[in-house]
Amino acid sequence: MGHSIAVALTEAIVDLAAQKLGMDPAEFRRRNLIPDDAYPYASPAGLKFEKLSHHKTLDLLLRTMNYPALRAEQAQLRKQGIYRGIGLAAMIEVTNPSPAFYGVGGARISAQDGATLRLEPTGIVTVLCSVTEQGQGTEAIFAQIAASAVGVSLDKIKVVTGDTGVTPYGGGTWASRGAGIGGEAVLQAGRALRSNLLDVAAAILKMEKAELDIAGNAVINKLTTEKKLDLAEVGRVAYFRPDTLPMDFQSELTVTRHYTPRQYGFTFTNGIQASLVEVDTDTGFVRLLKHWCVEDSGTVINPMLVDEQLRGGVIQGIGAALY
Repeated sequence: MGHSIAVALTEAIVDLAAQKLGMDPAEFRRRNLIPDDAYPYASPAGLKFEKLSHHKTLDLLLRTMNYPALRAEQAQLRKQGIYRGIGLAAMIEVTNPSPAFYGVGGARISAQDGATLRLEPTGIVTVLCSVTEQGQGTEAIFAQIAASAVGVSLDKIKVVTGDTGVTPYGGGTWASRGAGIGGEAVLQAGRALRSNLLDVAAAILKMEKAELDIAGNAVINKLTTEKKLDLAEVGRVAYFRPDTLPMDFQSELTVTRHYTPRQYGFTFTNGIQASLVEVDTDTGFVRLLKHWCVEDSGTVINPMLVDEQLRGGVIQGIGAALY
């Protein structure tokens, strides 16, 4: 993110020289970007790309910034001795590094992560994950994923990260992997816990599991949405009154799942950015007038976190390029 902004700013400064090639920079990029309908795609180096959207992001960027109008204004101002540059930089961001990234070199860095989800007798779901919180919002998205997967509200989720004495073993936080790897482990554990909860509820209610679902912190009738049993009651029976359950039935209300990305070496996202700058040709001082960013983030779990991550990257890149 930050590097691409630095590139965009730098290209904006040298935009005048670039135009001497006789081709508009936006069109130059369009011709060299991988088409959106070419996926799945493998690079000459063997990297596999599942799905990117370079042309869609470029088109949205050009519409958002009104690119033709800016080019016309740029040409008009240049006649008045005012020099403005428009820089574009397409980017590909690597996330979710697989075992092949470090493992083949012998580095003892784990590319897998684990998550344990446990229903407490109070109806609270405790989430323990090996990915750590370092200010990027990991605990918030784990809570959202767990709540959605199990069928409870956010206030019924307790997240524990960073305590290697109780969490499953994993790689922790590095390389944009928290949501894609740790989140996937939470999702899989949440789905398994939901299934196990329905097993217990079916035994208590003497109903078929297929007739039941979980929503709003309770077991409900899937067809009528009638509330049948609070999850706290499911926990109470499973932990304190298993004598009331069938003799051959065993409750499993603690579930652990691990996830390792294997099919692709990385999960790639993409985007494109643009900078509009003005250069004082006497002093060389560069003034940033406006900056645009279009990012294809894939499935967005928490829009506010994504927006702030993007803003933070933009500011970091501007600082690196100009200061």
